[in-house]
Amino acid sequence: MLNTLYPGGTIPFTHDYQSELYNSGKPSYEVTGAFNGGSSATQYFVNTTVKNEEGTALNTGARLYALRTNIDQSLVDGRLRSTSGST
Repeated sequence: MLNTLYPGGTIPFTHDYQSELYNSGKPSYEVTGAFNGGSSATQYFVNTTVKNEEGTALNTGARLYALRTNIDQSLVDGRLRSTSGST
């Protein structure tokens, strides 16, 4: 019946919402960096992450920003150790 009504195969006044709303083609990415150092008594560590996921449909993407730090301190000739960190 559709072939009879629309011999060209295209129904007039229709819109391709799937191609408009899905798969924007934007890439997702993740960037991570870390550094550490210090002396025999004090050590530090810092890590950062940025992540962006675009998603396949509009407004389904996700973003992540993370920062982690640690500081280790040795006291009393290495017999006592204090550690502090944050995320």
